[in-house]
Amino acid sequence: MITPGFTFLSPTPEYNTKHLFIVISIIDDNTKALCVNVTTKKDRDMSCILKAGDHEYLKHDSVVNYGDAIIPEIDKLIEAINKGLIEPNKPIDDNLLKRILKGAVNSNAFPQGYLKYLPKVS
Repeated sequence: MITPGFTFLSPTPEYNTKHLFIVISIIDDNTKALCVNVTTKKDRDMSCILKAGDHEYLKHDSVVNYGDAIIPEIDKLIEAINKGLIEPNKPIDDNLLKRILKGAVNSNAFPQGYLKYLPKVS
């Protein structure tokens, strides 16, 4: 169920509005998911710009917010889905996942310690 490319809607810690989160890697013997979220394009890291239509949830230009990458336990994500705390959304396609992964490698905001969790992308 939860694999790279899986997306879900969840409020970010600072805001009550829901943001699109994207699983970009599965780590720690398939027990945790490395996730990034998408936010409005304004004075942000421009390592990966997303356009309206790149995913059905995106209605305007946005960016991947690499600085707020998280690594939740997959069991906790499933529990949050079952409780209705987060809402699964349509997965992203492989091309968009590759763009996001390349952006992570090039981003100064992406936590350097997380680079080891990223698959190699050509």
